Amino acid sequence: RSELFVRFVKTKFDDAELLATLIRRVADEEGRGEEASITASVLQEDGFSANPAFHSYLAYNMDSQVVGFSFYYYMYSGWHGRRILFLEDLFILPEHRNKGYGSLFFQKMSQLADIEGMKLAWEANRDNFNQRNFFESKGAIDRTHKVSFFMGGDPLTSQANQYLDHRIEINQQEENEHE
Repeated sequence: RSELFVRFVKTKFDDAELLATLIRRVADEEGRGEEASITASVLQEDGFSANPAFHSYLAYNMDSQVVGFSFYYYMYSGWHGRRILFLEDLFILPEHRNKGYGSLFFQKMSQLADIEGMKLAWEANRDNFNQRNFFESKGAIDRTHKVSFFMGGDPLTSQANQYLDHRIEINQQEENEHE
């Protein structure tokens, strides 16, 4: 039995500023702090409504200090017909690492998925071997055969506009056929 004490608390509306700060810490640690534009008001709007876009927990030690957080949402597997708990972030503050908090937090998130009969999925930085080794030591499968993609900004707008151009062309063709 672990001697480590940790209390997991589901985040609330009033935790949004702290959560935004922690998310920015993750981005800073990954050397991508300039990309993190999250604000407390956005988190409050997106995460604490009737249909939240995400869920989150804060982890506290026995001195009631925040030691980390998790940030997750649900996806769906068409192959299995089941929801998947996608763990966007599981972050332990640097001063609290290597004490067992990360393992306990991972167990907590695993329990959430298991209770609901879900799989647990997440991404890890390809170059962060400590993180990858941590997850593999827990029994996770390294899916390096898959490549993760992301699109936003100008490329996304370009694709959307190409679709709109196509729809306009199709509508014009349909109108000409009916004349």
